[in-house]
Amino acid sequence: MHMTQCCFCKGPVNNDRVQVIRQWSGQVIVIENVPAQVCEQCGERYYSAAVCRELDRLMDTAGDSDTRLSVPVVRFDREPVAAA
Repeated sequence: MHMTQCCFCKGPVNNDRVQVIRQWSGQVIVIENVPAQVCEQCGERYYSAAVCRELDRLMDTAGDSDTRLSVPVVRFDREPVAAA
């Protein structure tokens, strides 16, 4: 699969390597160096089926990783104020 144009904004799409952040089984998982096609204009990402299968496999085995990252968690408690 090689796209040349974004499905959403019609911007140009290029091959790149990206960082994917997912929440899985109560954990935040960071997967680095993921091949993707990325829209230059809006940033939309497209992944091949093979990459998606590998992301699933990596998320299933993420507990085996020796690398850990501490992430602050904050809560949004206020109701948004309507603009005048």
